Amino acid sequence: MPRSGVAGHHPLLLGVAGDPIPLPEYDYAGAVRERPVKVITEEITGLPIPAESEIVMVGSCPPGETRLEGPFGNGQATPAASGKRTS
Repeated sequence: MPRSGVAGHHPLLLGVAGDPIPLPEYDYAGAVRERPVKVITEEITGLPIPAESEIVMVGSCPPGETRLEGPFGNGQATPAASGKRTS
């Protein structure tokens, strides 16, 4: 299962990420900003990411595979992730 994480994007995207809205997050954020959020397709995963992000981390999480967290986690098993690229 492909995954991506971004940093350095518009702060509104972080706010709408957890909102229970019936629209795609980028569409909702664009409506609030009154202009579309520029989105590009990430080369490795094919997932949409904000074009104005400063840092992009991509990789994958195999379905059903978990690992124990380190000493500073919450003590539960989390999805196993393998990184492909950070740019």
